[in-house]
Parts: sequence; C-alpha cells; structure tokens
Amino acid sequence: MPARCSRSKTSAHSQCRFTASTPSLLVNFNGFNGQYPFGGLIADASGNLFGTTAGGGVNNAGTVFEIKNIGTLAAPIYSSTPTTLVSFNNSNGSPFYGVTMDASGNLFGTITGNGNNGSVFEIQNAGTLAAPVYASSPTTLASVGIIDAGLIVDANGNLFGTTETGGSNNAGTVFEYQNIGTLAAPVYASTPSVLVNFKFYNGQDPLAGLIADANGDLFGTTSQGGALDHGTVFEIKNIGTAVAPVYASNVTTLVSFNGSDGSFPVAGLIADARGNLFGTTNTGGEWGVGTVFEIQNTGTLAAPVYASSPTTLVTFNGSNGANPHGALIADVNGNLFGTTAGGGGGARPDMAARRSKSPVLASRYRYLRRLPEPLVARRRPRKRR
Repeated sequence: MPARCSRSKTSAHSQCRFTASTPSLLVNFNGFNGQYPFGGLIADASGNLFGTTAGGGVNNAGTVFEIKNIGTLAAPIYSSTPTTLVSFNNSNGSPFYGVTMDASGNLFGTITGNGNNGSVFEIQNAGTLAAPVYASSPTTLASVGIIDAGLIVDANGNLFGTTETGGSNNAGTVFEYQNIGTLAAPVYASTPSVLVNFKFYNGQDPLAGLIADANGDLFGTTSQGGALDHGTVFEIKNIGTAVAPVYASNVTTLVSFNGSDGSFPVAGLIADARGNLFGTTNTGGEWGVGTVFEIQNTGTLAAPVYASSPTTLVTFNGSNGANPHGALIADVNGNLFGTTAGGGGGARPDMAARRSKSPVLASRYRYLRRLPEPLVARRRPRKRR
C-alpha cells in the first residue's frame, strides 16, 4: 500500500519526505516531542533536518527539533525519532515558523507572542559544523513587533525579518539585527535596526519573510496597502556593496495588486536564475480565490529591471484549488510547486457552478492537494487606517 502523510488519532502531525509520487513518513510527533509543525524545514551540510513545532514539548509551548541523518549525503537515512533541541516555556509565545542557520551552524528563529510583541531567538552551536553541539536553551536577542514570518541571514551574518504591525505608522516594518562580531564569532546588536516603516500607500502588514538577491537587495510582500489596498511586492535596495551593505530607507514598490491580478499576498517570494520573482496571492484573480504570479526581470542579474505589472500564471477557481497560503518552491528545471488551503476535490460550494470554465493548468505549474484543515492559518485583513 502506498505510504500517505496524514494526521492520525494517535499522532500530532507528521513530517514527510517526498520521493517520486510516494511520500515516506520520517517522523510522527506525539505531543511530548512536539506538536503542530507549521513551519518548513532546513538542512545542514550533513543532511540533518531542522524545524519547529508550535505546540508540544515539555511545556506544551513548542520546540525546535532535529531529525538526524545517520546515513550519508548520497544515501541519507533519517532517524525515526526527532531530537528536541529546545522546549519553549510559553513566557513569550511559540515558534510558528521555521529556523534559519548561519555559517557557523547557529540556528535562528522567531517567537510569535500571545497577542503581544514577538522576539528573535538563537540556539548557539558550541561545536563545529561537522559535529554540532546545540545549546539546550535559546538566547533571546530582543523583542520586536508582531512577527508572522521567519528570518533570513546574509553572508555577513546579519539577520533580517518583518513585523506585521509596529513602526512609526503601525503598518509594519522590515528590521535587521546587525552582526557586530565576525562570522566565526557573531555578536548581535542588542536592538534591531528598522530599515523601513511601511506607510500604507507603499504597503501594510507584511505577513511573510524576505529574500535577497546576489546584490544584497531585499524583496518581500505586504498583505495590504499599496495604491489600491490589495497588497504589494516591494524591494529594499542595497545602495552599498554586498560586503558592506547600506539599505535605502524607503521601499521601492514593484507591484501594487489591483484585485483582478491578485489580492492579499500573505506568502513570500522566490526567484529563479534570471532574477524573475514568483509568488502567490491568497485572494483576487478572476474567481476571487487567488493566483500564482511572476514579476519578470527585463534587465540583467547585475542590473535588474522589474515589470510594473505581474504576469498571472495561474488563476485558481475552486476546482483546481483556492486560497494559496504558502510560498512556492522550484526544481532545477524551473517547475513550480505549491499548496492551496482550499479547493480541489473539496471545492467550496460557491465555486461549483464555475467549474465548467476551469482553465487547464500548464504542466509547469503543479499544485499539491489540499492542506489538512488544522494547518490552515486563518487571517482577517485589518482595516486600512
């Protein structure tokens, strides 16, 4: 019988590896070792996997875990039991998003507060990259605004992220934790630097993390705001160098969505080898239930020039999926993969009458089946102030 990844009555969600068309179940969480793994995974140079759970653990406040590769990189064999690196204590919230890793093997993530400000944490690697030894307690770098995404780290060890609210206009920010030490021995500033305060017309409420290009420019989405209050795709230009970045204090709005080309982009972006940007909108499009879009780079990688309007690659209509909430991934051939929070075989009833108009998806854009209902994060747009 083919293996399937699903939640059973005796487990608290599963992590799966996808090989060909059949997923192999790696770990069953049981509550004691974690529960509700909302965030994605990362891998280190040895093929070990790292992630977070928003619940479970010793204090039922979430964990950071490792799934060790006891084989080789060429032929990995994963431990069937996760190693709990940290159990959070619920004093400041829980880790809803994944972790990122710097060049020394230190792990960084975000805590989403219980209605309050979140924080950024570090799990220090006291060993080496080949033989890491992780601290059993996280180091809290500082509290920031309400965080709805993970972090990225640049080549200098600086950390970047977004807050949904806060800032001078309470419309969200992009922040940086500067590494004032070295890559081998990083030392982080005690308070984050706010790179950008959103101002509604250039974006509001970023709910996703950032990506960076080879020039050190930062890119992201805001779920609301922009010229028509349907959300934006933005860039923060690095006007310095990759080694000594200096970021512009104002965002460059690449796209303001208008509803018909998408609305409410809650997920982040990815970029291909040519510098084209890809993402999803949770609503909008012809049927009102989301899109997959591309923002074409008509320049070069060194001097990118982005189209001012998105190219809609897929419009969801219910029968082929609805309301994508997560980011995309791409394979080496440029095929895009993603998920929708609704639709498919369980399409919403109000979409049924429109199925006859269902477009045929190009083979390049392949969507996985519907997410299990407990994994769908429900959001309500804030009213524009």
